[in-house]
Order: sequence, then structure tokens, then C-alpha cells
Amino acid sequence: MGLLDFKNTLQQVKKDLLEKPKDALLGNRDKEEKPITFRKEIKVICIDPGHGDKCLLEKELGDRALDVGTFRNYGGEIYYEKDLVLPISLALKNELENLGYEVIITRKEDKVVNDIKYVWRLKEAKNCDLFISIHIDARGASEQDCKDGLLILYFSGSFTVKNIQDNKENGQVIPTSAKQLSLKEQSGTLADFIINNQIVRTLFKNPKRAATNNVLRNFGGIASVIVEIGNIDCSEDLSLLMGDSELIGKDIAKGIHSYALDYKQKD
Repeated sequence: MGLLDFKNTLQQVKKDLLEKPKDALLGNRDKEEKPITFRKEIKVICIDPGHGDKCLLEKELGDRALDVGTFRNYGGEIYYEKDLVLPISLALKNELENLGYEVIITRKEDKVVNDIKYVWRLKEAKNCDLFISIHIDARGASEQDCKDGLLILYFSGSFTVKNIQDNKENGQVIPTSAKQLSLKEQSGTLADFIINNQIVRTLFKNPKRAATNNVLRNFGGIASVIVEIGNIDCSEDLSLLMGDSELIGKDIAKGIHSYALDYKQKD
């Protein structure tokens, strides 16, 4: 083939690619394969009921007792955080599944884990888009000065010297600056949506706070938050936690779902 013939052939190929329908060029292959999409939707969510684990390889403390979280003696009965967050987390899981999400829950009961504390939770959430850790706060105020209501922690966007040291000891890679910024922005936005769609009273002055907790700074998905549902030291909050776990779970799910729809629309 001469140079002129080659140029003519090349021009015809370009013309075919621009003018002919894709099916005519690719046959039926394009119809059989799923179309490529660059829009990332939130599909898999990890729900993490706080505490309730016994980590056998905790570096600082070695073999340790079951982590119950915070607790309160109320009316002669002791209420543990690990137990109060579980029905809320299960209600949240059920509601999210009803909305069409795939949900992974880190525990459904007390759990013995052969791994470092918190690291095992991140492993459970490895392929998830969102990480929601459910906790209960203990602010230690008297009933008269009780700061009740919701408090949500989200990644601050930076690592402290201690954070870097912990990551190295736990074999965790520090995310890139771009990933840290994205995680900060999306986690803060997720916190806002949950705050605006929940039933727990938000009398606490600052219901959202930046933090550098392990599970926040090392999550590999889109956004992660720690939801502190009320103050166990406030009797009114404790009554709500004991009696309205299903309602609380559903309202947190509404906030997550609203965030997911907003994320998809902006993407």
C-alpha cells in the first residue's frame, strides 16, 4: 500500500468512527456489555455499633476485658453503651436495606476479635462507601446543666504527630492530601444531613465537631462519621435511647439517604 492509499484509508476510518452508529462498528458486543459509567453512587454502607469488642492483640494493654463503652447506674440498673447502641444500629441497618442499600454491620452481639482495636472495624468496612459508627456520649454534667442531644464527629482533614505514629504502628498508610480533603468535605456534609434528619434533640450547642479518630481518618470510602446519640448522663436522653431505638435508627437512615441522593445528583 502506497502512502497516498494509507492516508485515504485512515481518513475513511476516521469518517466511519464519526458518522456510523456504534452498533455498526462493534456489532452486538456493546449491547451485551454494561455501559461504562463514571458516576460513583453510594451503594454499600457499613454500620458500626460502638464498643462490645474484646481485642486480644491490643498493643498497649495486651489481653483485655470486654469494652463496654460508657455506662450509667439508673434506677438501680446499669446501662452499658455497647448494649444501647445495638438495637439502634440494627434498626438503622434494616431501614437502609429497605431503601435499597447493601449494609454491612460490624457486630450483632459482643465480639472477640483477634486484631488491634479499631483496625478490625476498618477492615470490615473496607469495600464500603460510607462508615457510620454509633455511640452514646457521656458529658458528665448534672441534670440541671445537662448538655443533651446529638453530637457528630467527622474527620478534621489533618493528621497529628500521634496519628502518624499510630498509623505506622498499626500498619496503616496515611491517605494522600487529596483523599484527606475529600474525606473531610464529604464527612462534614454527611454529618449535616444526619443532623437535619434526626429525632434526638439537638440542644447541644455544637452538634458537629471535627476530629482525628482512627476510624475517621483511615476510612477508604467516601465519608465516615461517629454519631454520638445523646448524653447517657441526661435522664431524658437515656429514656429516649431505651424506648425509641427504632425511631432513632430510622431518622439517621433518612439523613444518610438524603446525603446519598444529594451526592449522586452533584456527581
